Amino acid sequence: SDFACLLLGLLLSLGSNESNDPAAPLLDTRARVFLAQRGTVDVRPRASRRRRRPGRAMSSKGPDLKRYMEKRLLIRLVGKRRVVGYLRGYDQFMNMVVENTTELISLTEKTDVGTVVIRGNSIENFELKEREAVIDRCTGNVLG
Repeated sequence: SDFACLLLGLLLSLGSNESNDPAAPLLDTRARVFLAQRGTVDVRPRASRRRRRPGRAMSSKGPDLKRYMEKRLLIRLVGKRRVVGYLRGYDQFMNMVVENTTELISLTEKTDVGTVVIRGNSIENFELKEREAVIDRCTGNVLG
């Protein structure tokens, strides 16, 4: 009986559903039932056995950049371009409206640009240039 279990397990693992034999799904089902009775196979449907992917950083509604609104950001763009400015708005594609924008061309050279709309797929990353307030969780007081 161990040999039969091994043989049925082998048939099951070979994916007999992929053959052109009309009896293959039936064989697969019988093998599953037999192995399930012996407690050696997971009887949940295949779809439920698949591992779920962890949630994406960006939901279908778009990025959550509320905490960066009205804050000064350094934005790195495709092509090694860098701009600094205040975030005034964004959308679900991470397109950003940035005011008082300055393009950083080199360490010494800067160009004032004004208000710009930056397309989301040209943004490599961004960082907050201002210090965020540190809040004591116990008292609610602002520290530093």
